[in-house]
Amino acid sequence: MSAATPSCNLQPALQAIVDQIRLYPAELEVISTGVMLEVSAVSTHRNGLPNRARIRAYCPRPSQTLVFFFKTSLIGGAQERHCYGGIDLKNDLPAPAQVRSWLVYLVSGFNPDIRPDQFQRTLRYLIPE
Repeated sequence: MSAATPSCNLQPALQAIVDQIRLYPAELEVISTGVMLEVSAVSTHRNGLPNRARIRAYCPRPSQTLVFFFKTSLIGGAQERHCYGGIDLKNDLPAPAQVRSWLVYLVSGFNPDIRPDQFQRTLRYLIPE
C-alpha cells in the first residue's frame, strides 16, 4: 500500500476495506478522505499499458457504503471516467473475501470473467469527487 496512508478515523466499512488492502500481495495505491477511499493498482497490463482501473468506496451516511468500479480517461488531465458498475452495501460491512474479490478484479483491469458477487452494472448514484 502506498500514497496517502488512510487516517485512523475511517468509517467502519472503509476500515474493513483498508484492512484487506494491507494484506493484499499486489502493490496498491490508496487515497483516503475519511468518508471516501480510492484504490488503484500500481501495475501494467501484459501489453505494457498502465492499469487505469480504480475502486472508489464512499460512505454518504454511516449506514450505507457505495463501492464504484471505474477507469480513468485515456486522455491525460481529462476528468471523465468510465464506470463499470458498483455495489451498494447498505447496512453491511464487507466481508474479507468480498474485498479480496474486488482487489483481484481491480488488478485484472476489470476482467469480466472474474466480476465480483453482488456487482451491479448500474447504480442510481454518481461517482463522488
